[in-house]
Amino acid sequence: MDKPKPTLQESEEEGKQKFVTSTFNRLTLIGRVGADPVTKTVNDAQITNFSVATDSKYDKKTDKSTAMWHNCVAYDEKVIEVLKKFVTKGYLIFHY
Repeated sequence: MDKPKPTLQESEEEGKQKFVTSTFNRLTLIGRVGADPVTKTVNDAQITNFSVATDSKYDKKTDKSTAMWHNCVAYDEKVIEVLKKFVTKGYLIFHY
């Protein structure tokens, strides 16, 4: 994988420049929704909160896995509409 190339950016101090590297992180979640999504209105915009549980570790000896919880927030109106219409507790969700 190639390293990100530094970009030259003006600093707050006059006449000085610094190099800044830009990065891109991507996360894919596949798991079950922990509770029904909750929609709120904040500053005339809707946001929806929901949690997703993913298996993080599986122990073969005890035949048990541990869950890792992820708190998610949706801001897009179309995504919120889909969450309201289809997603409930226990729903298997794929988020990329």
